[in-house]
Amino acid sequence: DLNTFPTLRAQFESGDQSSETISLLASKYAEQGEDSIAIILYGNILKSKNLSLSSFWKAKYFLSSQKLKEDNPDELEQYIITYAESPYIKEAVNKLIRYFQETKNKEKELECWNNYIHLFTNDP
Repeated sequence: DLNTFPTLRAQFESGDQSSETISLLASKYAEQGEDSIAIILYGNILKSKNLSLSSFWKAKYFLSSQKLKEDNPDELEQYIITYAESPYIKEAVNKLIRYFQETKNKEKELECWNNYIHLFTNDP
């Protein structure tokens, strides 16, 4: 498989700096809990000149959602507002709602539901 962690890391280390390779490698690091490395790689993707829209959305979503770990929901809220067409929008809303549940902020949780319930109207 070309998308295994060792293969992607070897490609990257041998000079493959494409946003697709970096995005796949960043997601592998994130899956392994290596968020600090994933943050660096996703940050590099956003600086890339040959950036696919899917790589942009993924990087921006990951970096915005990481801010929740610093008790900062603002970037994820801004992501939801700014990139409503993102394929990660439902994940972002769910993550934000969970964050407000975990921090016991009922007012923001309800506000979030009310603002974004329309995104889930076609969900089973």
